[in-house]
Amino acid sequence: MRRVAIAIILLLISIAAVAEKSNPAFITSMRVFPGAEKTVIYFQLTRKAVGTIRFNPSINRLIVKFENTKLNFAVKNARFKNANILGFSSRELIGEGSEFDFDTTGNVEWKTDYEVEMDASGAKMRLEINSTNKTVPAFPGIKSNSESDKIVEKQILHELAKYKDNLKKLKMERQELIGRARLEKNQMHAATASMHVFTVIIDPGHGGKDTGAIGKSGLREKDVVLSISKKLAAELAKIPGIRVVLTRKGDYYLPLRARLHAARQDDADLFIAVHADAYFNNNAMGASVYALSQHGATSEASRWLIQQEKYSELDGIDFDDLSDKSRMVRSVLIDLSQTTTIRDSLRLGNKVLDALDRVSALHHGQVEQAPFVVLKSPDIPSILVETGFITNPTEEARLMNPFYQDKIAHAIAHGVQTYIRKYGNR
Repeated sequence: MRRVAIAIILLLISIAAVAEKSNPAFITSMRVFPGAEKTVIYFQLTRKAVGTIRFNPSINRLIVKFENTKLNFAVKNARFKNANILGFSSRELIGEGSEFDFDTTGNVEWKTDYEVEMDASGAKMRLEINSTNKTVPAFPGIKSNSESDKIVEKQILHELAKYKDNLKKLKMERQELIGRARLEKNQMHAATASMHVFTVIIDPGHGGKDTGAIGKSGLREKDVVLSISKKLAAELAKIPGIRVVLTRKGDYYLPLRARLHAARQDDADLFIAVHADAYFNNNAMGASVYALSQHGATSEASRWLIQQEKYSELDGIDFDDLSDKSRMVRSVLIDLSQTTTIRDSLRLGNKVLDALDRVSALHHGQVEQAPFVVLKSPDIPSILVETGFITNPTEEARLMNPFYQDKIAHAIAHGVQTYIRKYGNR
């Protein structure tokens, strides 16, 4: 009898799964409100659906997939002017669901949520697409897009080939200049300090008009990350040899590039951005740590090469002291610095991730890499910590709890301290 009962239960589960799949939700309409920096899209569905969103930076495309859905309409190559999305198309995936492709003008971030005001006719999902930066042309006269980036890379590689014999000499000169800069800095501070003071910049995400993600109970990302960041600053301030600076101490808006500028102004050794993740599947959970991707490093290197008058110093080297001040030399120096910085960012991220694993579930078991703007300082090791999913009701409740915030802050601080002990003097 027991086996029969189990068989019946399994049969009922199987029938329910088949019924669910054979009863898809329908996407009946969508409304698009395009903007130069922010585009908002509303999807009307017959009922709630889950899915995934991913961004392909190589072709600047945001791909939104709804599982177990069908389309009541079709769009092919819709176009927009003066918006951060150039156009979009839709299609059904046989047996899998529906997919929308949004072609963007550059790197974007996004957030989604279902509208609270739902009537009996269905559900409305809101997708917000925000530009994170504007791509800058690598050379005057070349249009800024992914193809021009490839052209620039080829030109730089061609020049690097011509300077191959001088690369060793350039590295030696770089080391000599770094040594001289460090010696001068040590001499300046010798009277007041016997050890290197590490300046850690803590950057609470969003703020002011930018609320960030909002949880089901109304918890705003900008508020919870500011609270965690202040607790993290207090934890790090207890550690000898660490100086802490917050990019914002209150509820006000700070542009992404201004956060990077603040880090350079304060002579930062480490940069830590604090966020809370969001996803339209409210079962997603766990903390994550991100470092800069190679794609983001390449675009930032182009930016540095163009804006020569704004960036005259890198990693303690004054470009005006170089015997060869050519664009090629600057390109090699930037590349060398970025390679070292990404390596150190991954090391820092791994230490923080190990510490977070003791107090929180992890969404990713390793440090992820992405082209986030706030991670793009070529000579400052930088990470972005997603403390949890604010769109998950369980994690939202935890993030709202001051004691849980203390645990997260303590774990991040422990990871930073472990990194400094192991790699701080290198």
